[in-house]
Amino acid sequence: MEKPNQGLDDATSQQDHTLATLLTNEQRDLNQREADIAIRSVRPTQPELIAKRLCSVRGYLYAAKSYLQQFGNLPSIAELNKANFIDTEKPGRLMTLLNSQGFSLTRKNFPVISNSHIVQWELVKQGMAISATAEEIGDNEPLVKRVVISNLSLITMDL
Repeated sequence: MEKPNQGLDDATSQQDHTLATLLTNEQRDLNQREADIAIRSVRPTQPELIAKRLCSVRGYLYAAKSYLQQFGNLPSIAELNKANFIDTEKPGRLMTLLNSQGFSLTRKNFPVISNSHIVQWELVKQGMAISATAEEIGDNEPLVKRVVISNLSLITMDL
């Protein structure tokens, strides 16, 4: 029977091999060999790169149950306009997306900006703010709850 980390053990036991991971939301130049393999939610702009759609991922807004208590069970967009959100960049794709859906968010609603989804998610779980994540992650985390808003289009990304 194979151990759970057998592949990692095999890869790192070779003296001439190094396993390096770089987790970032920043676009890397694959032509410069900054990465051998990349999973992206946007199509590459370099025509010589080969892209293959792996799947579609649906995303929703999530917040810690403790954070959502201040807004009630089914918060309205007007109530959520007073909430804190976390985004990956300034002025922010999430802010732009939500404002296109009827929100009236400003930079003041985004007290935390982080290019690390791991950091964002930990802050959401700690009750600091609301952010978007894949339903497979959000729906399986007991500390958080999906923010349900009627008529809000879900976020879909192709990977």
